[in-house]
Amino acid sequence: MQTVAYYRNSISKEKQKLSIIMQRDHVHQLAQNKRLLIDAEYSDDETSARKTETNERKQMARLLREIEKGNVKTLLVYSRCRIARNVRQYMEIYRKFKEHDIEVIFAAEHEFPMIYTIEGEFIERIMAAFNQHEAENLVKKLRDAKLTKARQGLHAVASITFGYE
Repeated sequence: MQTVAYYRNSISKEKQKLSIIMQRDHVHQLAQNKRLLIDAEYSDDETSARKTETNERKQMARLLREIEKGNVKTLLVYSRCRIARNVRQYMEIYRKFKEHDIEVIFAAEHEFPMIYTIEGEFIERIMAAFNQHEAENLVKKLRDAKLTKARQGLHAVASITFGYE
């Protein structure tokens, strides 16, 4: 059985230059501190966990298949929000981890361990709701920022068409 790592970022590398690099750095540091060898890495680049179903996230789907085959023992991931930004999807993944007794270790210092008890499942549902709420608020904040720019007469979206300033 393997120790694996999972990474995910939502938007293009141009807009979110360091996300995967930062996650990988923290996960590798965690592995080093715990004396774990990462056997495989799964990375869903430019993949929204808010808009995309779990089975449409190629690397997450691949990871879940490996878990079902019994090939994964430990998962290293930066934080819970990298797993999913939707309560339903998060809880489906959590239950898969629980069913196969996957040790999930988070690299972010603010995350607490994932536990597979009735109380743990309740806590995970609450955390999933926070992650979904945070994602929805982020979208609203970005929209509000664009509205503010537009109200100020500034260009608010996309690149400016050739010939215009």
